[in-house]
Amino acid sequence: VAETATFSSNIDANGNLDVDGQTDLDILNVAETATFSSNIDANGNLDVDGQTDLDVLNVAEIATFSSNIDANGNLDVDGTTELDVLNVAETATFSSNINANGNLGVNGTLTAGLIDGGSFWWQNQVLDKN
Repeated sequence: VAETATFSSNIDANGNLDVDGQTDLDILNVAETATFSSNIDANGNLDVDGQTDLDVLNVAEIATFSSNIDANGNLDVDGTTELDVLNVAETATFSSNINANGNLGVNGTLTAGLIDGGSFWWQNQVLDKN
């Protein structure tokens, strides 16, 4: 076909379909694998059911997770992080002050440099900081 072809009913192509140029589709249903050799620009929602493997994921706005997040590498957070529960299985290093606005319970050895201000309890006794 050298010019425009118009079909008023279904087209049944029983072989490969090679389209050079732009293709405008109102609905596209893919029953098996779709391979893209360039960028995909999705200007609406993307709903994926099943596993999604991504080499790089950049999120520009809020990401909401309704289940657990399993991060098997380092987690670098810049800014405030609000955690309801924090469990640390190994060493935690702080490069600045720690502000504990409640009681601090330590099971094990507490090694401290300077302790300043407030009352200190040791084995159910108040210790004088002087």
